[in-house]
Amino acid sequence: MKKFLSFLAVAALGTAAWATEPVTIDLTQGEALTYSTDANWNTVATMEQDGVTLTFAMGSGDNKANFNAGGFFRIFKGNTMMVSAEETIAKIEIATTEEGNRSNVTVDAGTYDASTKTWEGEATSVTFTNPYRNGGSWDLTSMTITFAETETPSEPEFVFTPAAGTYTEAQLVNVTVNNKPESCFMQVKFVGDTEVDWMRAESFNVTESGDLYARLVSSEDYETVLATSAAQTYTINIPEPMTIRFNPAAGEVEAGTQVTVTVNNKPEGYKALSRIGEGSWSQYVMTYTINEAATIQVVVVPEETDADGIVWYAIANDMKAQAAYTIKQEPVVEPKIVFNPEAGEYEAGTQVTVSAEGIDYDYIIEATYNEVTKQGTTVTFELNETGNVYATVLKWSDSMEDYVATSLTASARYTVTEAPAEPVINFDNEGGEYAESVTVEVTVENMPADAELTYSFYSDEQDAYTIDNMGVYGPITITESGTLTVTLNKAADDGEGAPRRAISYPITKSAHYTITPATAINDVRAAEGNVTYVNVMGQTSNVPFQGVNIVMQNGKAIAKVVK
Repeated sequence: MKKFLSFLAVAALGTAAWATEPVTIDLTQGEALTYSTDANWNTVATMEQDGVTLTFAMGSGDNKANFNAGGFFRIFKGNTMMVSAEETIAKIEIATTEEGNRSNVTVDAGTYDASTKTWEGEATSVTFTNPYRNGGSWDLTSMTITFAETETPSEPEFVFTPAAGTYTEAQLVNVTVNNKPESCFMQVKFVGDTEVDWMRAESFNVTESGDLYARLVSSEDYETVLATSAAQTYTINIPEPMTIRFNPAAGEVEAGTQVTVTVNNKPEGYKALSRIGEGSWSQYVMTYTINEAATIQVVVVPEETDADGIVWYAIANDMKAQAAYTIKQEPVVEPKIVFNPEAGEYEAGTQVTVSAEGIDYDYIIEATYNEVTKQGTTVTFELNETGNVYATVLKWSDSMEDYVATSLTASARYTVTEAPAEPVINFDNEGGEYAESVTVEVTVENMPADAELTYSFYSDEQDAYTIDNMGVYGPITITESGTLTVTLNKAADDGEGAPRRAISYPITKSAHYTITPATAINDVRAAEGNVTYVNVMGQTSNVPFQGVNIVMQNGKAIAKVVK
């Protein structure tokens, strides 16, 4: 529908009145109708023009031919016509045939003047009914709909629901606009720890504290911003929920397992009580030993609650928890031969152990690898070339004279790969004389996965090592004279079943560092000669500067002096 004043004109004039132009509908063209049937088999006809919708309810049966006959829309007795629009309707002027003017038409809103065939009022929907009971009809040829004038503000008004503020949970914020101009769409933006740039939407789920913005953008030119809201600050302060935990969790456990109950973020003024089985509730016992199938229960109740009066089923679900435990049964282990590590590709020198599980009689294992045969309850080979390890379980004979072979056999194939390079420990400063503290960076080439470094420093001024396990790659700052030693050892826990490499541990590297600071003027004279001096500004000279100097000889600092 056309407006008398465009939005831009309204913005220029401040606040102004505008009205939608009247709409005149020609009702002599029946083919403009769309027909349908409602649930009661009544015929319903509708048509739309310039934002106005006409709906005719014609009763049961097929009245289409009679309804459109004679170049008008005929409303029989008991039928209705509804006029509806998005804008507020102020007046409806109806033209009828001479014979089809019924003065007893009724309306559901406003007032209808039969003499002028005019309805007046304020509504977005008006229903006319022809109650004539003696076979008469109301024959319409046209109608003109006039809309009410509307005051519109010069600027859109953004409304955020819920409003900005502090909340204890995430908020889905809907944004609406009062006095929204035509031909535009909304964008929202959020700035917090997480930033979400402008996106097309009319709502945003605020899950963290920050500022929410909204703006209107022209749908004809997306880069033209028509209006932008002020920052709406939302503070999301979600309290940590109360949690009841059992350690270990419910399930199968070994006999003698201790289960500890913890309650975190308990509400102020409440206490936690626990029990095992049907025992008494206790505020002080939160650890239980499981020796048979049992259930541990925990409740959180107000401080004044008497433990003797607690009924489990009367406590709210979010204020209680329970965990059921059963005793784990020893699994039945099928007799088998075990290779550790299993068959596969390994470095030369890897140790392969052959053993057995689940055997309840006196036995030994006989295993062969590359024509070498060994016997024992456990057999170990060192891989040196690709080949198979064959193993058989031997049982002590009934005659008590010797071991005899059983049907329990197994084999595993091992492919030997080239051994990696040996580990090498490197210092970036290899030791020597220094005028002040020195930093040493430690690196290891070809560091094995199953190894660890330890660092030790032996001071020249004391009789014992000071040991500090610093992990890999230091760095270490040396402030006094002494010897730094770095040792590469096999890790205490190198992982069950990990391949064993043929490395000769330990591997060590040491260097001695002499720290000799000098501050006397005599040191300057003693050092003069084939040396250079560096002052605190980093400047270099063949003669000492006034003040503090670093004495350099062959590119290395040998003293710190003062002139």
